[in-house]
Amino acid sequence: MEGKEGNLFLGLDSSTQGLKAVVVCETDLAPVFEVAVNFDSELPEYGTTGGALHHKGTISVHWA
Repeated sequence: MEGKEGNLFLGLDSSTQGLKAVVVCETDLAPVFEVAVNFDSELPEYGTTGGALHHKGTISVHWA
């Protein structure tokens, strides 16, 4: 992708707790745009804690 700053690159960081994205300019690697989603606080309908589903009464954990 090319913007007014030159070529732009997208980086993604996916973890158990969330997802982050950053767009940087190729000339100086300066961030042009950043966004992050925390699964627990921003997607409460999935019922995760630390990005995982904890089952009561068992020792099993499922990563969402």
